[in-house]
Amino acid sequence: IAENSPLYPVDPQKALEHFANKHGVPVQSLHPDVAMIRFDLPTTDRGQPIVIRSWQIAHAISKADLRIALFTYTLLAKEFGSASALDEMNLLDRELSAAEFAPIVGESPDDVRKQKPWWKFW
Repeated sequence: IAENSPLYPVDPQKALEHFANKHGVPVQSLHPDVAMIRFDLPTTDRGQPIVIRSWQIAHAISKADLRIALFTYTLLAKEFGSASALDEMNLLDRELSAAEFAPIVGESPDDVRKQKPWWKFW
């Protein structure tokens, strides 16, 4: 993001506000540079009622770079409120909330792109 952009510096809380408002959920601050939302989306798959639990995590890598990680967990609607499903979702929630992200932007040097593919033998 350019320094003259209204989005500069990036803010993980603001990055998730649109989806948080859309789904009526709060943005949770996990760390100074990390925020998360979670929401449930009831829908159907081939006529079968399901519920998709979604987590979106925003991580400000720098003042100009933002990483967004998306995770989903899908269950049949009739199983969604069961004790075992709630235990699994609580476990996922704890683990995702504790996730740590790389503090740098990944880059691929130009010379790596020019190398011969590993599967070519000539």
